[in-house]
Amino acid sequence: MAPLATDIAKARVAPARPVRVRREVVEEWLRRGEPLLGQVKRLYEAVRTGDLKGVKLDEDTALGSKHIAAMLVAHALKGAVEVYLREGWREVERWLRLELDDVRRGLERLRKKLEGSPSNIRQFIDEAIKQLELDEERAKTLANANRDELSQYGGVTVAEKGMAVIHTLMRGGAYAKAVAGAFYKGELVHLLRVAPYTAYSRYASYGQSYIEKVKLGVKLAPGLAVEDLQRRLEEAVARVEQEVLEKTNKIIRIKLKEILNEEIEKIERIYNLPALMGFIATDFSFDKDSKSLRVTTTQLGLVELFVKLAGFKHFYIGGFIHTDKGERPQMVVKVKLSSEIVSEYSRVLRWLREGGTEEVKELVRNGMKLLREKASGRGADELRKVEPSEVAADMYTSLKRYIEEGGALEDKIFGHRLVSRLFLPWIMAYLWAKEGNNRAVADFITATIVGDGTIGNDVRLAIGESSTEEGDALRMSHIHKTALVLGILQAINKAPVAIYAKVGKTGKWFELKWDLEGAREIFSNATLHLYSTKLGGSEDEIKKKHLGILEILKSGHKTG
Repeated sequence: MAPLATDIAKARVAPARPVRVRREVVEEWLRRGEPLLGQVKRLYEAVRTGDLKGVKLDEDTALGSKHIAAMLVAHALKGAVEVYLREGWREVERWLRLELDDVRRGLERLRKKLEGSPSNIRQFIDEAIKQLELDEERAKTLANANRDELSQYGGVTVAEKGMAVIHTLMRGGAYAKAVAGAFYKGELVHLLRVAPYTAYSRYASYGQSYIEKVKLGVKLAPGLAVEDLQRRLEEAVARVEQEVLEKTNKIIRIKLKEILNEEIEKIERIYNLPALMGFIATDFSFDKDSKSLRVTTTQLGLVELFVKLAGFKHFYIGGFIHTDKGERPQMVVKVKLSSEIVSEYSRVLRWLREGGTEEVKELVRNGMKLLREKASGRGADELRKVEPSEVAADMYTSLKRYIEEGGALEDKIFGHRLVSRLFLPWIMAYLWAKEGNNRAVADFITATIVGDGTIGNDVRLAIGESSTEEGDALRMSHIHKTALVLGILQAINKAPVAIYAKVGKTGKWFELKWDLEGAREIFSNATLHLYSTKLGGSEDEIKKKHLGILEILKSGHKTG
């Protein structure tokens, strides 16, 4: 092939400049709905549950297996889009993967159930199962393919096209234009049914207005790290050759991990169990799969705090979070639970078994009374209808089930993470108060405010709904959680002066407010050195909160 012809061929298959489907077109599709999805709802539930009541298989088989598979995947995508709009990109890919796997296994169970049915029905289900097979790498490359490459994807499954749709919400190539057009016209089922190039020919012109460009490469947000470290990180990013976006970001993540890992290894451990438990009740979480304590954050200061208090075994960068000032790496640190943490959990469970659940029940009842009395804002009126005794009974039942369940203690901790992360650490703080260990109580409450609080003209602690990740059989609402916290704060004379009921895009939550005088009484002077982080830059949240606490304590000395 002549050089010029070679260049033309390369140009034809060059990666498309990344684009993504605009969020608003997805929101509008969800609001309007899609007529064909209504037809498949009963079949979708039948596949998930195995209950064929009301399902007319003869009518379904007449539509064809690929069409039915497209309807099932589109129905799953509806749920995935809701997750995306509610929780962002992080959760949606995993959610859809699990949902598609459930649908495929449901079809396999249905196939066994219909073993004696006519061959055309069994064949129909077999073909639908094939369309639910998922090669995630192929789905990703489809999402990022340019127009000339789309013809190479004629054999992709419906599930792979569905996963490609999700990738185009973050970044994609020519297929993103087809996806945007299908969302706009309310024809996602048809997009999933036909070949990608056919979909592009039909929908790209409609979707052109509903995509936006994704900038190649990564520009780190200013103030991510201290000046010297910030410069080293930015130089590492600048040295990475600008190739395909996905590959580029992977190289950048590796480079940044190498630099940050060096710094993290220098961090000295500080033993402070109460402060660690305060962060477990807020920012740190339990990873059920690896049975580890984990933090996922874009704040270097929080990474430093995690390593100071808990140590670390694994550190990696999962991706980048886009902000209006640049990208912040999403850092993940994991470590196995220490024997001290497990021992403290064991002590609390022993106290609960010996009658402590009755005491907690009374704390929750009193906390709920305080919540009804002091809460103001959106949703506060609804609290007046909630009986304190009912909330207390719910908490009592949940704790009894938790402590009576068999199995190893670590299985309990990781199996029912809401109880382990929020309820039990606050009960620990209550026990420390009963034992007269006021330093431990102050360390704990200070950590919770640094974790989930705001510090300014007043000090607030936010208590919200549980994430999907923590969903389990013992899940309580934010009302139960707040009632427990308030009951304990009231019992130890640290109750807030005001409570605000909040409702927003991320859900519902309460904010407990202390004035500056009250804040001085709850902050721990002894642990302020913990929050004087060395890695976080001027925009680091932990650094800002540390400075805020110092200002509050300083103003108290001036006026006192």
